[in-house]
Amino acid sequence: MPHGYQAQSYLFERLPVNWLMHLRKRGYFRAPYEPIRVDNGLRFVSWPPAGYLLKAAEVRSDEVGSILGEVNLNANWAATHELCEVALALPPATGVPFVRKLTNQIRTTDWLPLFDGARVGRLAGHVAAADADVALDFLSALLAVFPDPAHNDVPDESDYRPLPRPRPRVPQDYDYEEILKAAAPVMSTSVGLPWIELLMQLVSEVIELSYWDPPEQPNDHSYIWHPRLDSDSEELRERDARGHLVTALRDSVVAYIDSDEQRLKSVVQRLWSEGRSIFRRIALHLLEEFGPDAASVADTVVLIDRTALDETELRNEAGRALRTLWPGLSSETRERVFSSIEAGRDRDEEDLERRQWWQYKWLLTLRDHLDDRRREILQALSEGRSEPDDPDRNYATWTTSWGPESPYTASEIEALSIDEIRQMLETWEPNDRTFGVNYEGLGRVLRTAVSHRPPEYARAYKKWFGLRHTYVRNVVEGLQDALRAEKPLPWKPVLELCEHVLAQPWVTAPRPQPFGDDPDWSWSRKAVASLVETGLRAKRSIPGRHRIQVWGIIARLLEDADPNPKTEAGERDGGMDAFARSINSVRGVALHAACYYGTWLHRRRLASARDFSAAPELRMAIERRLDAAVDGSACTRSVLAHHFRHLRWLDAGWTDAHADDIFRWEPNARELSLDVWHAYTGWGDLVEPVVNRLLPHYFTALGNYAAADDLDRDCRSTLAHLAVMWLTSIPARANVAVQIVSLSDDRVNAAFVDVVADVLSRRKRHDRAGDAARVEEFWSNRLDRIEPNAAQHQEELMELVSLFAYQGVPLETALKLLSGTLDHIQPARGARVHRFDSRKVLHRLVSASTRNAPEAMRCLAKMIRADTDGVLIMLTRDDIRFGVSRAHRARHAGARREAQAVANLLVARGQLDYRQFAS
Repeated sequence: MPHGYQAQSYLFERLPVNWLMHLRKRGYFRAPYEPIRVDNGLRFVSWPPAGYLLKAAEVRSDEVGSILGEVNLNANWAATHELCEVALALPPATGVPFVRKLTNQIRTTDWLPLFDGARVGRLAGHVAAADADVALDFLSALLAVFPDPAHNDVPDESDYRPLPRPRPRVPQDYDYEEILKAAAPVMSTSVGLPWIELLMQLVSEVIELSYWDPPEQPNDHSYIWHPRLDSDSEELRERDARGHLVTALRDSVVAYIDSDEQRLKSVVQRLWSEGRSIFRRIALHLLEEFGPDAASVADTVVLIDRTALDETELRNEAGRALRTLWPGLSSETRERVFSSIEAGRDRDEEDLERRQWWQYKWLLTLRDHLDDRRREILQALSEGRSEPDDPDRNYATWTTSWGPESPYTASEIEALSIDEIRQMLETWEPNDRTFGVNYEGLGRVLRTAVSHRPPEYARAYKKWFGLRHTYVRNVVEGLQDALRAEKPLPWKPVLELCEHVLAQPWVTAPRPQPFGDDPDWSWSRKAVASLVETGLRAKRSIPGRHRIQVWGIIARLLEDADPNPKTEAGERDGGMDAFARSINSVRGVALHAACYYGTWLHRRRLASARDFSAAPELRMAIERRLDAAVDGSACTRSVLAHHFRHLRWLDAGWTDAHADDIFRWEPNARELSLDVWHAYTGWGDLVEPVVNRLLPHYFTALGNYAAADDLDRDCRSTLAHLAVMWLTSIPARANVAVQIVSLSDDRVNAAFVDVVADVLSRRKRHDRAGDAARVEEFWSNRLDRIEPNAAQHQEELMELVSLFAYQGVPLETALKLLSGTLDHIQPARGARVHRFDSRKVLHRLVSASTRNAPEAMRCLAKMIRADTDGVLIMLTRDDIRFGVSRAHRARHAGARREAQAVANLLVARGQLDYRQFAS
């Protein structure tokens, strides 16, 4: 049988697993395919036998494990990743020989092209259960860091040398982070201290490699590159190996210690003795995490001298730890700390201002524990000083803003001819490609010049051929700036320039470029997509005679690899949802442009029929992007969801037929599916035919929101649509209230009531009568249903109170409903009465007429009783006093009696200024 890829794929997909040993004897598992050499490097190909081994691993694990141990690994890392998946499917002990061989293979290369960092991280944790030493050796090879090779040619005597950037064996920082995230939780609990020692060793090595002359211990400047250890990696100055290793070490020691005080002491001693500030900061973070029970460890390890107080690099963690530990510290330790603060630091002896500022911040940190004498000291030190927002913050981490700089100003560029600009762009080179003047800085000035005189620069489009992609992108963006400023563009040369960009290589750069230079042409392609999109939407839009050329550009951009559907979930975890990704990616912006292309055809009278018969190219392109085998990503579908109303205007039949393809609910990707849905609900009003078609999707979306641990804030836009449907009965078959209640989720019910109150505030006056009747009926029905299980509906009850502020319901009726609602609120269950819009509710309550004043005061009394933390009294002090005073002066005996009852409650709560109203 041929050994080619297609033949082997066909064979191994169909062979039963009992052929395993026969194939082994025939040598089918001897070695993966060698990588294929292409112009720009190597292309890695998958290996069909790996899929067969994965299938066989479930039933013949021992045999598959022995085969894995015999495979001759090579430079085909795609096949190696597939074999890692096989090893993960085997029992841990069976996969150990393969991991040992893989470790040796990794150590033979300086560049490891990972395709899934999380997978190899999980593999390390998997084999750790059988052999911790093998897992540690594997991770030490994966996480190795090497000196920065980019600065080897920088002479030692140069005036300025940018700090070196250590290079991990793994080329992408994202993969490095994923390895640590996947491996650390398992290694922390199953391996323990040896894993922590490995991380400490790696952190020390990467710190040494991050400086030309490493700072002497304990200094490591970690307060600059990892400012806060109590937050996740979004505060890292740079998301590099150094920051990721520190984050992994922090999380690993917390997981290893769990609640074991003996482990805590040994780990804190080890970290504190290491010397580097970053390790001492982690030790202090551990003490803070452990709480007051760790005070004895702090007494014997950390607070035996002044180090924690004096070292600036430890300030962030030391302040928080000391405040947390204070209740458990001995009186001797507390007094020693205060004495150290009063004595000041020796280094500040000659700088009185610096010394007093240091004392002031420490006393602010401990202000809740000061005696009278030290409060006086704090008061004296505060004179003439503004109190910092966070006294524990190490303000040495602040830096001034900076960005790319240009060697020329915009006016200097504009004074040159096009030929002179071309020559300057060809010949100018920055002296330092890391900071200061660079290609991007010069490009931005060029962009400004282009936006001032777009026709001149556009007609000279051939002059920009052959320049750096950074410059070409800025020319394209300058043309877009001019278009947004409603300046006319000569579209023929502009589109020729766009086609030139698309003719450039589409290969993504394998590694980052120097600061201030685009990595490849992908940024320019995105600029082209944005320019075309703007041109289709602009008041002076692209002339219709360029239809074929415009569509050719859009169609080409729709085939761009950015964004990658396989990385959507990871990018979402990083804070960019599917729709945000669409406006920050080439294919996403191109699809936006394609949707505007349809309406542009009608504006330019190139199409008149309300169907895709006049634009079959658009229909076929959208259907291709919806095909899961081609794209079908959440990013793509979010664009179509965002434009769903426009697409339905273009072709109602096609849109209705493909609605379920666009709003596809994937059980394993709930967040991404909700991103697609929110791209529709988050922008645009209700259109009755659209709502009628999508009604089932509204309730599916709501169910998905309710299934999450925390109710996503994006849910509000869906609830806002449903609230309008409920108030207007559009569509007639939308039984909104029943559908929401059927979810039996107090959070959703509460959010719906909150959104209803918001929608009511924006309704027109002539809708008030109908709205009030619905609100009254809804509120009354909900109270009847809630009453038997009020404890389970505290969130909704709090929001129902807010409905009282709606003026549409007559006051007498609203007071009865409010009173019934307050009867069911249970502050002891965690409800907080200040959650509802207390100012508006109280203002209407205390403004009640004399006839309704007794009931209003009874409601006020119930609210005060429920206000266990006193926040309501504090927030609405003026309104409460106005209401009590007004009712006390009323001629209505019942109003005066109830006002006295409220005053008595307030006096009992320490509000002595109400004694004049009390009985």
